[in-house]
Amino acid sequence: MSKVWSILGKLLKGILIFWGIVIVGLFLLLAVCNCDMPDYTVINHYRKDANFINNVATVERISVSEHTGNIHIHFSNVRSEYQTGSFYIPVSVADPQLKDTILEKIKVGDQVKFTSDPWFYGNGYQMPIVAIWSADGEQLLEKDDGYAYLMKYLEE
Repeated sequence: MSKVWSILGKLLKGILIFWGIVIVGLFLLLAVCNCDMPDYTVINHYRKDANFINNVATVERISVSEHTGNIHIHFSNVRSEYQTGSFYIPVSVADPQLKDTILEKIKVGDQVKFTSDPWFYGNGYQMPIVAIWSADGEQLLEKDDGYAYLMKYLEE
């Protein structure tokens, strides 16, 4: 009987070692594969046009991120659906002229119209802008173009 227990013990030990190696391997595989993959939950959320709404607000701050190259704008008096007044325009993947045009035509104190999604996904609590107009009503970024820039930026 002790020989049976000895064989069962070795078999159980082998099974535990095997599954331990499999689990550690899976964790390592997920850690390596997850590094450069886009967050598909975010991309799927932003693919829904109904999630984007128009807003008119006053520019409090405008700057260019040294890290991403995107334009960051903080607005006051945004709609209640927005959890914060911080937004970004993903111009790092756009024509460089667009960034210059936006920075030239939008100034602190301007009241501008823009289209954005009030949901953010933890990127510093900033929401993406996919369309924006200057204070005098000139459309500087069309929604289709802004949306394409957002998708490209998220997939990088």
